[in-house]
Amino acid sequence: MVTTAEEFDVVIIGGGPGGYASALYGANAGLRIAVVERDHEGVILTATQKQSRVPLSDAALSRVFFSHPLLTLKVIGGIHFEAARLWAKGLRIVPRPPAPDQPVTVHKIRQTDEPQRAIGRR
Repeated sequence: MVTTAEEFDVVIIGGGPGGYASALYGANAGLRIAVVERDHEGVILTATQKQSRVPLSDAALSRVFFSHPLLTLKVIGGIHFEAARLWAKGLRIVPRPPAPDQPVTVHKIRQTDEPQRAIGRR
């Protein structure tokens, strides 16, 4: 059993996509949220959501890195470790293709109410 001295407005039992989405919506509304995830061995995750929007800039990234350097390095190291494991299993690593020479614009195709007719059929 998990005990805490903090009080929450909402406690979400079970994470998953719905649980985390609910936690983010509640945090956006200014509620104090806790997410508790369990399995057959007991509690595997207890997380709290305190959310604030911060513009993604070099200064903001630097503040996060310098305030949590070991966590940042652990995440980067974990990504590279998993990539090395996949490479060791024989996954072929394909380099990123070069950027196109000309700007690319994607246009959304407008849907029509007319049924599509097959060419050559009556």
